[in-house]
Amino acid sequence: MKPKDDRYLLPNDPATAFYNDVPSSSVQHEWINRLSPTAYAVLASEVEYSCCQAETVPCSYLIGEKDNVVPPAVARAMIGSICKEGRMGTEVVCDSGHSPWLTRAEVVVGLVRKAAGEEVEVPAQKIDDKGNR
Repeated sequence: MKPKDDRYLLPNDPATAFYNDVPSSSVQHEWINRLSPTAYAVLASEVEYSCCQAETVPCSYLIGEKDNVVPPAVARAMIGSICKEGRMGTEVVCDSGHSPWLTRAEVVVGLVRKAAGEEVEVPAQKIDDKGNR
């Protein structure tokens, strides 16, 4: 990421960062043109409250094995740092990059439906309600 100024960040190579598993360069460019800068504070601020700290909010996590922005190990470290013990919820790992809603929409929809309480099979490669792989 490169600073746009002292308050915002833009990726150096958005196609590689966000859309590395999108097969069509024209689709990549369509979504790149929709990007806007990210506030630096999002990456530099400490999390004071997370919904997964609440006892009543179900937690679900979608981890992309090809994510160049938040690799799986980093994603798990982030999840572990904000979640209460025993609140890891449902983890789904799929063969996607940072934008699974573009390349694996069926996984995203399945995870949302499962999180909403529907008994559905999430079409991902690995899933474990206890965080085991």
